[in-house]
Amino acid sequence: MKRTSISAGLFIPPLLKAGGVTVPVFPCASKTDAKAPYIVYTRKSWEGRQVKESAPADGVVICVWIYHPDYASSIELAEQVRESIEGKQARLTGLEMRSATMIDSSDTWDADSYVQYIEFLLKIN
Repeated sequence: MKRTSISAGLFIPPLLKAGGVTVPVFPCASKTDAKAPYIVYTRKSWEGRQVKESAPADGVVICVWIYHPDYASSIELAEQVRESIEGKQARLTGLEMRSATMIDSSDTWDADSYVQYIEFLLKIN
C-alpha cells in the first residue's frame, strides 16, 4: 500500500517519544478513563501544492491537545511537544515528513485539566 499524507498522524508518536515525552499519547480521542497528563492529536486539514522541479508536498495540519492538572506543568509539556515536533524531519516506510512548523497555539480549561493547544503544519510527500 502506498502511503499518502492521510498517514501524517503516524509521525507524531515517534517524534514525541524521541523528544522525551513520556505521558500517554492518543490519536483522535483519549480513553474515557485517562487521567491527565496526556496528549491527544488529530489530522485537521490538507492542502496540495505542486513544487517546481521537485516532488509535490502536501501540507497537513496536525492538532495537538496537551492536558495537565497544573498550569505551569501544562506549559512545560507543551514546550517539550513543540521542541519534539517543530523543525523536525522524519521518514516512515514510503512517506517523508519534510518539515514541521507551529502555526497556532492557545490554552484553556476543560473539566479537570489545563489544556495547551498547538497546531503544526507538516509538509509530507
